[in-house]
Amino acid sequence: MSRVPTSPVSVQELIDAGVHFGHRASMWNPKMRPYVYGRRKLIHIIDVRETVRGILRAKKYLRQVASQDGLILFVGTKRQATETIKLEAGRCGMPYVAERWLGGTLTNFKTIRSRLGRLKELEIVRTVMYYLPEKYCQYHTPIGIQNKILSI
Repeated sequence: MSRVPTSPVSVQELIDAGVHFGHRASMWNPKMRPYVYGRRKLIHIIDVRETVRGILRAKKYLRQVASQDGLILFVGTKRQATETIKLEAGRCGMPYVAERWLGGTLTNFKTIRSRLGRLKELEIVRTVMYYLPEKYCQYHTPIGIQNKILSI
């Protein structure tokens, strides 16, 4: 009878993959202290046991979300992760971001949505200006809007 592993990955697999190499010690956030095992030369070494615990917590949470037909956003913008993210997200029918991540997309969504609304307004004005005679646009469109439209 085969034994089912308690962890999706082992500590040794993570070390072999180089997961334990962190950022430069001079550029770190103090909130990371519990996850830093030590420092070697100028690089922080990540505590791989904490990483395994985090993977297990994430696995439990994602299983719960998926069982309730929730939505899980896959994000992997590194070149090495792009194909895997697309493949796995597509396999389970979930949304993904595999190219550039726009900062604040989740934490500042209200502002981003309002700015997208404004962009649509400017695109409509540009389209209308295209079909109107130049003489009309010159006198009836505020200069600021003309400049914004021309820079789109």
